[in-house]
Amino acid sequence: MEKRTEKETPRYNGIPKQVSRKDFNKYILPHLSKRIKGPKPKLSFYKIFNYILYVLHTGIQWNQLTLKPVNEHDTTILPEAFTDLIAFSHRIGMDLSASALTLDSGFDSKVSHKIIKEHGLIPVIYPNRRNAKEPIVIARMFRWFRKDIYKDQYKVERTFGWQDTYRRLALSYDKLKETRLGFRYLAYSMINFRITFNHS
Repeated sequence: MEKRTEKETPRYNGIPKQVSRKDFNKYILPHLSKRIKGPKPKLSFYKIFNYILYVLHTGIQWNQLTLKPVNEHDTTILPEAFTDLIAFSHRIGMDLSASALTLDSGFDSKVSHKIIKEHGLIPVIYPNRRNAKEPIVIARMFRWFRKDIYKDQYKVERTFGWQDTYRRLALSYDKLKETRLGFRYLAYSMINFRITFNHS
């Protein structure tokens, strides 16, 4: 068996924030359409592509505009957000009855459990131990906790974590939905890039 040299080691162990010229020419350039008429662009496709990745990763506007979002605690916006979710599901004819709603320990409160149950859903909220230290008290908190269902939340959170590499997706400045959708497709293409083309 041949030993892998240093140059042959995987170069995309993380989610790519830029692509090498070699990989761009090999994997990306052949799939880009090129105009036949008109003047040649001043920038190469390679530079343009990496500039777009930079905007996708940093989340900046093309004109360097920066905005500061206002953050609220999740438990504050849960009632309104959950009500909107139920209303939307009714509009599209989706029945969420008996569905599990997984939330982290920050949502563990009697109010959250009550709101979710009143709408016919099953709350799967990771118990917040707070100051609980006695083993028997902790055991009671986890007695009805559906750990098997909660584990599925990790897959979703992991995907969001990968997506958060590209700040452009966190806040939308784009007027056209096609632009935002294009950035989203590009982001997930780069997330899969490290797996599909992990060797140079």
